[in-house]
Amino acid sequence: MKVIDKPVKAIKLQDFNDLISKTPGSFSELPTILRLRVDGCTVAGDCDLDGNERYSLYVTDKELCIYSDSLQKGISLDYPSIMLHAVSISTNSIFCQIDERTENVDDFESKDMHIHPPETSQLQEIYDQLSYCANLHQNKFPTDDNDNDDGEDAMFEDGVELSTTGAANLARLDDMLEEQDKHTDKKQKQ
Repeated sequence: MKVIDKPVKAIKLQDFNDLISKTPGSFSELPTILRLRVDGCTVAGDCDLDGNERYSLYVTDKELCIYSDSLQKGISLDYPSIMLHAVSISTNSIFCQIDERTENVDDFESKDMHIHPPETSQLQEIYDQLSYCANLHQNKFPTDDNDNDDGEDAMFEDGVELSTTGAANLARLDDMLEEQDKHTDKKQKQ
C-alpha cells in the first residue's frame, strides 16, 4: 500500500483505443487505462484513511487507487498485493485483504479494508472490474504446492493431489476464469 498525494493519471478505454489506432512511438509510454471510477466512496479498515471522508475509487489496469480531492491524499494498491477481494453483502462493501509482505515471504502481514460505494448497485461492477484487472497481474509471492499449511491435502478426481494452499489457489483461478468467460460472453453479445 502506497500513500499518494495526487489522483492517478488514467484515460478511458475508448480514448486508449483511439490512441493506439495508430502505432505508438513507444509501447512503454502508453497511459494507464481507467476501467472504472466511482465517486463518493467511504473506506473502513486498516488502510490509514479517514473513515468519514468521501473518496474517488479508481480501478485501472495497473493499480487500484482511492483518493480524496479535499484531503489531497489517498492510497494506491498494486493488484498482486490484493490477496482477496469479494462483495460483502453484510456490510454492503467490497472487502479487500491486502498482503503487506516485503521481500521476506515468511514475514506475513495482512490488512483488511472495506470500500463502501454510494450505491449498493455498484458493488457488482466494482467487483467485476477488480477481478478483470487482478487477472492481468501475477501473484507477487507464488505459493509452493508442496507447502502444506494445516497438514490436509485436497485430492481431485484425476488423482492429482494438492496442498490446501494449492487447492485454494486452484479454486480462485477457476472463479477468475469463470468471471472472465462471463465478461467475454457479454462482450460478444454486444
